[in-house]
Amino acid sequence: MHAWWGHAWWGCAPPCRVFPGELKKILEWFRDYKIPDGKPANKFGYDNKALNKEFTLKVRSPLGWCLRACRLVCGQVTLSG
Repeated sequence: MHAWWGHAWWGCAPPCRVFPGELKKILEWFRDYKIPDGKPANKFGYDNKALNKEFTLKVRSPLGWCLRACRLVCGQVTLSG
């Protein structure tokens, strides 16, 4: 991120301290945005809590390798690319 607030989102400062209430608003929006269309509210894991950078990167890393392996098996990429 190149914005002045980028460091807050990447673990240099807790986002909840830098932007109090914003994560709650974001989670509420993602939970409720489909309700006006008659659809049910979205449900989230981890007790509806935003998790920290370390947890996110721990989950993301293996998924990235899995996606690359799937693309390789499907012939979408080569070992060099």
